[in-house]
Amino acid sequence: MISNSTLPREAFSGSEKRYANAAMKKSIIDCFFQQGQLMIPEIARLTGYSIPTIARYVRNGVEAGYVRTSKTSPQSQLRGRKATWYRLNPDSAYFLGVDLKHYMMVISLMNLEGDTVAEQEYRELQFANTPQFFESMCHQVCDFIRNSGVQERIATACFNISGRVNFRKGLSHSIFAFENNEDKPLAEILSDGIGVRSVIENDTRAMLYGELYKGNIKDYKDCLYVNVSWGLGLGILTNGEIYRGADDFAGEFGHTKVFDNEIICHCGKKGCLETEVSGNAAIRILSEQLAAGKTSIIKPGRTDSDSPSILDIIQAANNEDPLCQDIMEEMGRKLGLQLANLINIFNPRAIIIGGSLSKENDILLESVKMSIKKYSLKLIHRNLVVVNSSNPDRIGVTGACLIAREKFVQDKLTWI
Repeated sequence: MISNSTLPREAFSGSEKRYANAAMKKSIIDCFFQQGQLMIPEIARLTGYSIPTIARYVRNGVEAGYVRTSKTSPQSQLRGRKATWYRLNPDSAYFLGVDLKHYMMVISLMNLEGDTVAEQEYRELQFANTPQFFESMCHQVCDFIRNSGVQERIATACFNISGRVNFRKGLSHSIFAFENNEDKPLAEILSDGIGVRSVIENDTRAMLYGELYKGNIKDYKDCLYVNVSWGLGLGILTNGEIYRGADDFAGEFGHTKVFDNEIICHCGKKGCLETEVSGNAAIRILSEQLAAGKTSIIKPGRTDSDSPSILDIIQAANNEDPLCQDIMEEMGRKLGLQLANLINIFNPRAIIIGGSLSKENDILLESVKMSIKKYSLKLIHRNLVVVNSSNPDRIGVTGACLIAREKFVQDKLTWI
């Protein structure tokens, strides 16, 4: 059977009958998303609905232009009378994903079948939580939309935002929460700014969503996704569904009180896990060690603009720089210790280490694994899979596109 959507059920409004009808239609569309080209009997078998019911809704989809037919088998020509195959029309709708990182922005465009058709990096756009940056971001997104060639068919956009994000209400409580925006959800402001209906999602949950459908965890129903980037976030997958919490704020792993240090986190508190396990922490620790007289192939920057980057530290560690190796190993040990606590609580089947600090960083990964084995219960971790993200640079924007597509499907179920 095709599983239910991992997006919140609040998106399906109306009576219970209407919800059941929407769920049935959604399961039909999911068949196309997961299987590609299908015949009506196959869809009936996968969903459990009757052939006449499936035929009626698929026919409506064809009439609306979202489904197309083919008389040819995907594998070979059929003998005798050719069966009718159905698949989604990829050009009928497009979906925009915008992934905001500390050091760049990535925009991607996906068609209805889930294929990426355009993508662009904006490395000159360094993130800042200011109205000026917000305006520049919207300007770049608008330019991308105009140059896409399919502007009128872009149905939905999703922006990945770090920090506390309420997907259901379209609210961000950390990023772009300016005083003059208090009475209007950020999702609505973005919709007005780029001319496309928009939703917002926490960046780590978007990464988890991308991994779930296009990455390393398609076969796992219980998983933790750790986003070790400039900050530290956590995505939680339980029984095949993304866990959001009562107010949509689940996963603030980086802001758990762990250390007795005097380092003030950007959340305003001291001793957060993120203060010693994150890209920001790695750069600070390296600078402190260099200032204390430690040596490295990385030279201290004279200004903030030429200070070492996360990538510089990873490359130096991979080139056997002892100081950078020590930083990565110690960070992996601390992260693994805290993950061991989560493993004992959640008993996940897999842990994915993602984010910019995970890219080509086997030193961090192996240190995390060793710490997990040391501090978690053997019976619980013995079948655990711990791997790096399939594509830490792109899995977030892929997840954003998929979330935009999911929202479109929920809002447009009447077409079948």
